[in-house]
Amino acid sequence: METQPPAPKAITPFARTMRNAGILLGGSGIGAVLGFLTTVFAARQLGLQNYGILLLIHSFAGALATGTRLQTWQPMVQFGTALYEAQERSRFQTLLRHCLLLDGAGAMAAVVIGVPTSLLCSHYLGWGGYGKTTALYVTCALFMNTGATIGVMQITNRYKMAVIADNMGALIRFVGALMGFLLHWPLTYFLIFWYFSIVTAFLADGLLLWRLTKLIPSLEGFRLTSVPWLSRQFGFWRLLLVTSADQALINLASRVDILIVGSLLGGAGAALYRVATQVSDALMQPAIFLSPALYPEFVRLREQRDWANLRRITWRICRLLSAFSVPVLIVMYFAGATILALMLGEHIPHTRELLLWMTAASVIGLWTIPLEPLLISLGRAKTVLHGRLWLLLPCLPLFYILTRMYGVDGAAIVVFIRSTGIFMTRFVPFLIMAEAKLP
Repeated sequence: METQPPAPKAITPFARTMRNAGILLGGSGIGAVLGFLTTVFAARQLGLQNYGILLLIHSFAGALATGTRLQTWQPMVQFGTALYEAQERSRFQTLLRHCLLLDGAGAMAAVVIGVPTSLLCSHYLGWGGYGKTTALYVTCALFMNTGATIGVMQITNRYKMAVIADNMGALIRFVGALMGFLLHWPLTYFLIFWYFSIVTAFLADGLLLWRLTKLIPSLEGFRLTSVPWLSRQFGFWRLLLVTSADQALINLASRVDILIVGSLLGGAGAALYRVATQVSDALMQPAIFLSPALYPEFVRLREQRDWANLRRITWRICRLLSAFSVPVLIVMYFAGATILALMLGEHIPHTRELLLWMTAASVIGLWTIPLEPLLISLGRAKTVLHGRLWLLLPCLPLFYILTRMYGVDGAAIVVFIRSTGIFMTRFVPFLIMAEAKLP
């Protein structure tokens, strides 16, 4: 009598999360190397002052894009996961069309606001006579919104595709920085390559979405011009607006920070602050990519009402991130200043305190990684938004004051205070919910 081979063991939500995070991490490793080399070549060619201006102009365009961007991937994941698994083709495609249209509307709003603002305010934001150049550059905001496409890739576990699109832009920037270093390009040529990198990443995302329409039954026959265009999913607008406001605050905070530093300390100060942030965040990359991998898993567990697994995964990731934080701080204490000098091409004294404050803030930010997806997936998105809002508002004038008084060290202290407060606004609600056995 023949025996049946054992059925393959089903992958657990935690294992699937770690696998997908590993894919994103692998792609990020490539992007981090490219980003490091890009900074090295660009900073050496342009010098600290002009490199800071490059970062300020790019941050200004990014601030416009993020300030007008709706987080369409959130409703795409939160509502689209169930539709996709139930093979509700028509409703799934309507949801995608709705999200793509909102991506386009946000991009147009960024350009409409950004062009006149860059012409009128250039002398107040740290880039002097580059007003007209900035007005042209901010049109790249048209190509910065790809939330709906990212949401589809998350739902369908196509994380490798997302990595390809991200690294295409990083590769273009690296090529531009290398050519600029070898050919002694001025700032304007670097801006052209930065612009082209954004367009390239956008086109890569578009091509990948088109490819998915040929591979996934739920997207078969998808057309952007088809009707209906608007999803009637209950709770769509509430979730979209709340999560978009929260993400806008995150992105605007980081970009407004560098704009404030640039206005007070000039291009050199902005470059030092930005690269210090880049160094401290780079060591966190292995953990940061847990967040996009967690959302689909938490949504699936919510739909199954598997509260025990939700609590277990959350606590397990919190313990993992706490253990990860210790060696990161040690590395930054002993080697952070050396890494910073390598990236900037010159040694800047007394940067250890700056790097430790920035790294400590990043470490605390890591601990929110499992908490925000959990709260949002369980319908607590307003809790997440309110916590961030009431921390960012008082910290903004404090950031200005301490930066003016103590330079980049003062800015880093405020970032640490802000990060700590935001973490507590996530951790306390989680403890309350955990005691109540969720949700």
